[in-house]
Amino acid sequence: MPVTMVTIGVAIFAFVAWWMSRMDGSWFELIFDSDTWLKRPWTIVTYALIQPSPVGLLFSGLMAFYFMGAMERAWERGRFLAAYLVLLVVPPLAVWIGAAISGEALVTYGLSLTVACWLVTYAAYRPEATIMLMCVVPIKAKWLGWIAALGIVVSYGYGAPLAGLGAGLAPLAAWALAARPISLPLPKRKEKPFGDEFRKSMKTKRESEQERLRLRKLLEESLDEDEPPR
Repeated sequence: MPVTMVTIGVAIFAFVAWWMSRMDGSWFELIFDSDTWLKRPWTIVTYALIQPSPVGLLFSGLMAFYFMGAMERAWERGRFLAAYLVLLVVPPLAVWIGAAISGEALVTYGLSLTVACWLVTYAAYRPEATIMLMCVVPIKAKWLGWIAALGIVVSYGYGAPLAGLGAGLAPLAAWALAARPISLPLPKRKEKPFGDEFRKSMKTKRESEQERLRLRKLLEESLDEDEPPR
């Protein structure tokens, strides 16, 4: 899963570089801000690099390794790369939509938002898979996906429910990436009456017997021709 590992590696590198520069405020130019992102369009991608908390980076990295990595292994390269781009760009756009309809200024940064969307994608793809939460509590992936989706809505909707609903478009897009198409029931094959099956089997048996007799006759004629004259 090279894409997943590169993503985690770049996030770690960015955190170390930011830490070595004493958390220089210039790095905040990479954070996605709903009010200014149109003037700084690169933030729609670079927001995922800024993770001020090492604990948050650790948990986000582990979630990326498990859920994003699982989908990279399960999907073909083209499908995964398309989903990777969608789940990198759509979450901040969903936050921007939430900010627009609520009138609140919102920011987002770090891997947590995009990784939460990957968790929802995994839950939609393998809903009955059992996840050991904190390596102790078993939980179905579908319920973990619901928790992640509700977590996004609640965390971005404090005091502004419409902002949370707008941000909720991100897990909705993540679900759509893995949702299976509706399977339509095919018409059942009409069973043939017993009499038809019996007549068909008898016809096949007669044809087989006629073929056997024909081959026997050809063999006898061949033997007669090969017999030397007396």
